[in-house]
Amino acid sequence: MAFREHMDSTSFTIDSPGTLVPTPFGCEAFVPNALPPQMPVDRELRLADERALLSLGELRAIIPSLPNPALITTPFLRREAVLSSKIEGTKTELEGLFLFETTHRKPTADRKTGSDAKEVVNYVVALKYGLEALKELPVCNRILKGSHAHLMEGIRDERGRDKLPGKFRKSQAYVGTDDILTARYVAPPFQKVEELMGDLEIFINSKNDNLPTLVRIALIHYQFEAIHPFSDGNGRVGRLLISLLLAATGILSQPLLYLSAYFERNREEYNRLLWEVSRSGAWREWLTFFLDGVDQESRDAAARARNILQLREEYRTRAQAEGTPAMVRLAESLFSWPILTSKSAKTILGITSAGILKIISRMEKMGLITEVTGFKRNRIYVAKEIMHLMS
Repeated sequence: MAFREHMDSTSFTIDSPGTLVPTPFGCEAFVPNALPPQMPVDRELRLADERALLSLGELRAIIPSLPNPALITTPFLRREAVLSSKIEGTKTELEGLFLFETTHRKPTADRKTGSDAKEVVNYVVALKYGLEALKELPVCNRILKGSHAHLMEGIRDERGRDKLPGKFRKSQAYVGTDDILTARYVAPPFQKVEELMGDLEIFINSKNDNLPTLVRIALIHYQFEAIHPFSDGNGRVGRLLISLLLAATGILSQPLLYLSAYFERNREEYNRLLWEVSRSGAWREWLTFFLDGVDQESRDAAARARNILQLREEYRTRAQAEGTPAMVRLAESLFSWPILTSKSAKTILGITSAGILKIISRMEKMGLITEVTGFKRNRIYVAKEIMHLMS
């Protein structure tokens, strides 16, 4: 999470929202104070919050026009999984993720590609688990541990050890190098994680600080990353936590806003601002950055959703011109799942294989889908135009 070449304890100021504690490794670790910080929400911050909320309102206004929320939520969630995982170094693109999920391929032939796809699929499962769990629970450590368990399922380190899925870490965490003495950031000792995460859970579910909701979410994201509670996957769970908080607060009734694209575009600034909060209590700069991200990504998501809905109407019109209701249904299905096989088409339409092959052939000639395997059998088709809008 840090920005500096290494964590220099002498650079911490009196305004740092935490304390430095010694470790057995000859360096100090940072332990953040409990939230909220003693920080005024000035006029500029409130204006940034209002801009972000206005853009969120524009995105929220699209939801009632959706014939089926999955039309947008399914691809948006997977786009977030790809981008959030890419920050951690995976190479899977959106089309590759959809193909991997469609074919259920194991990471055998191309081990690295398959392993990356597995990690991204795990993110999808983890986020879906968290959103579903919110129907019965508030945002809490139980949900975060459950999401982490799904995220790390089947993932092992270079020595073949698992990464304590669903459990807080039991060792010292640090970021940036293989040597703790030159690490960019040294997280709190593992003995303090339970207490720190307990305090964070209390803050998440408290309602008596009068802070704007988006400001609270930004504070929570910083605190989670500063605590670094898991042995791996903290960045992804921290970004996932933002989505859970937006859903839990009711700001968005459907999970349409994600910030990984913004954090990826501004990765160095993101890291620097988190570090500056720890080092000198630079809350205002971090909060402004976060609120600007909500503003930008809300407007991007709204534009992306409108473009997808417009393209859907174009596909409907073109399919209707063919005079086959079955083709209309199949064309519409591409917007929630832009990969098509004869097997999936049969599930959607329930007609004969000969009829399905005829419709797929016509859709391919119309340019709605493109065959990507080159096989004679078990062919796979991608709706490239839709995929492009989603990506």
